[in-house]
Amino acid sequence: MALEIETKFQVKSPEIFDKIRAEKQVASYALVDKQVILQCDTYFDSPGGLLFHRGASLRLREKGGEYLVTFKSQVKGNQVRTEIEMPITTSQAQELLRGDLMSVCCEAIQAAMSYVETKAMVPVLSVENNREAWFINSEAGRVKICFDDVQYTKPDCSQCQYVKEYELELELKEGEDTFLQELTHALSQQCDLVPNLQSKYERGVRILNVFSKAN
Repeated sequence: MALEIETKFQVKSPEIFDKIRAEKQVASYALVDKQVILQCDTYFDSPGGLLFHRGASLRLREKGGEYLVTFKSQVKGNQVRTEIEMPITTSQAQELLRGDLMSVCCEAIQAAMSYVETKAMVPVLSVENNREAWFINSEAGRVKICFDDVQYTKPDCSQCQYVKEYELELELKEGEDTFLQELTHALSQQCDLVPNLQSKYERGVRILNVFSKAN
């Protein structure tokens, strides 16, 4: 089980991304190793949102034709989470999307099932994320900085309205928390941003009012 340590900012427009690209640095650290990735995520929960209300999430991610299933649970506020992540096959992914979680045996799903007390889980939120990722490397650590163009919808609802947002995410890959805090503070000053503690799952649930008690 790994720890995920990150900071997020909601941004009003992609002009913030353009500003950071133009400066090519944050706190005098250069941005390097650009990657462009399309991520299609489906989140699962019980009909009443037991995972959501307990600060946890179960996600199926499709990226470049590969599938990952991930369970996360809150550890320290919303900045630090435990993370169990593993690859699954295309056929297993299709079983999950049909709501047949019990047929896919893996640690991430078992961890999620322990939170919902054997209640059934179904797809509750879809998130499409066009991500541009950069990295900052220094002696203090390595941080991944993501420019996320995000679209939230409810699954299997072609007529449903979607919500589009922009998010800036910093994830500590190596090093101490203090290095992430230094970059977070620098971006706050550089772009007049305020950190947001909500995960994408939490934010999507609240925006779309997925569960009656979510707001």
